[in-house]
Amino acid sequence: MSAVLNLDLTAPSRLELVDDLCERVSHFLSKLGFAQDDVYAFDLSTREAVVNAMKYGNRLDPGLTVSVDVEISGATCTIRVGDSGKDPTATPEGRGDLLAPNGRGVMIMRSFMDSVEFVRSKDRFEVVLSKHVHTMQ
Repeated sequence: MSAVLNLDLTAPSRLELVDDLCERVSHFLSKLGFAQDDVYAFDLSTREAVVNAMKYGNRLDPGLTVSVDVEISGATCTIRVGDSGKDPTATPEGRGDLLAPNGRGVMIMRSFMDSVEFVRSKDRFEVVLSKHVHTMQ
């Protein structure tokens, strides 16, 4: 795949919309021929990032939106999940403790992706998920 392909989605911070957002991303990747393992890895990682954006970034305020931007260039897929980032000093930390009440989502994202970055710009906070896709169907 040499062309750059994009999918841009936006939704209010309502947890009942998480499934729809993630299903749209998975459908997009499946239609492009991504292997099922890669689709699953992106689905789970995107789901974790979206829930965190709604709960922690936007504090479940339905007046604030979460964006999910998918870009595929060559054999690399990058998904950016953005929120309004109410706390300018907050940076998620994965604790690496499976029994901790919080922090497993970052650990899950890091286990499935080649790269997980946290980027703050003026009024947005983004989780950038990136993975080289080794197998296409």
